Amino acid sequence: MGTSYPPVDLPRPRIAAGGFFAAAGFAPPVRMEMGANEAIKQAVIAGLGLSVLSRGTCRLELAHGHLVELDAAGFPLQRHGHVAWPGGRRLSAGAAAFRAILPANPPADQASGRVNT
Repeated sequence: MGTSYPPVDLPRPRIAAGGFFAAAGFAPPVRMEMGANEAIKQAVIAGLGLSVLSRGTCRLELAHGHLVELDAAGFPLQRHGHVAWPGGRRLSAGAAAFRAILPANPPADQASGRVNT
């Protein structure tokens, strides 16, 4: 068998992956936890372990061969995001354009200015 790499972890993706791993009855041994995607990518590139990161986070490193996407059963994980803006303020032109491409009629919480997508 190949080399065993312990996970290098970031809290938010760990929460998303945590449910997946728990459902599979697996608790990965975490070597270290970091607070920034860039730090995690550099740790993985340096051979300190592996991590669950979004594809968009490491697009450049994947394109240049610094990181490799593993084919793992159950991945990619699907996560839900939220769009938020300050309540009572008008959206900038860029923010309004972004909002226009989101799904029509999502449930909205007008009091907080959040839209669930």
